[in-house]
Amino acid sequence: MQPQRREAKDHRAELFELIRTRSFGRGRIKLASGRESDFYFDLKPTMLHAAGAAYIAEAICDALADVPVDYIGGLEMGAVPLATAAAQASHLRGRAMHAFFVRKNRRSTAPRSWSRGWARPSPSRAATS
Repeated sequence: MQPQRREAKDHRAELFELIRTRSFGRGRIKLASGRESDFYFDLKPTMLHAAGAAYIAEAICDALADVPVDYIGGLEMGAVPLATAAAQASHLRGRAMHAFFVRKNRRSTAPRSWSRGWARPSPSRAATS
């Protein structure tokens, strides 16, 4: 079944507002590197928000509109919500970009345990974060 093609709306202002309210903070914070900063970004609250995920997915699809990509993904924690949302948005636009993710550590209990979602048809082109 072919998806109905729909016009993408520019949601950058709404995305910016979600990032500002959910993912940006001021104040003295110790970063993972051990350094200190007066501000920080934690995009997970925006990525996992229903509208935030949709807006980010639309932005990813816009950025890759003219790039021949079959798969989109990256390292597991960040890639799973973003790649899944972008794959869904690409389907709704009538262009299939399939999602995949790569694990940091190999699972000993599963074959092909470094990645999931990668079907490897030939030829394949992937975009990673």
